[in-house]
Amino acid sequence: KTKSNILREVLEKGIKENSSPTRGEARWGGGTFTTLHDVGFEDYPELYDKLSLWYHKLAARMAVRAAVHIFTVSEFSKGRIVENYNLDPKNITVTHLAVNNLVPIGIQLSSLEKYGLRQKSYLLYIGRLEPKKNILNIVKGFEMYMRSLRGRPKQSPVNVEIASEST
Repeated sequence: KTKSNILREVLEKGIKENSSPTRGEARWGGGTFTTLHDVGFEDYPELYDKLSLWYHKLAARMAVRAAVHIFTVSEFSKGRIVENYNLDPKNITVTHLAVNNLVPIGIQLSSLEKYGLRQKSYLLYIGRLEPKKNILNIVKGFEMYMRSLRGRPKQSPVNVEIASEST
């Protein structure tokens, strides 16, 4: 099989065999397909402790070297990966992260109740609370949004919720 045929098969059928979610890679046919979310450790090494920085750089270089194709989450990340590892952009596919809108409404409502939330629109951040996650700009953006509502109803039609695991 050619690399483009393998990629087409993976995109059409998905990957079920020989996958390693902890390393973000999957083997299919004649090669390894890798997911590389970003390379922030290359652009902002000061935001990482020495061991984490060493690990991320080593793991990314090994993954990129072994991959016949790379998946990433945005055009921005694709550009940073191309620049940092001198790769051909044709070997990288952007697969945007998405939410499953097919979850039954009863499950959604019970989840809201579990966390004391009301049914309305949310700007939701789920992730670690770290400076590199740019949470401050989420708050600043929401403040700008609230200022844009001047002269409109006092209550925002959107809530900001930040969910993170406590350490």
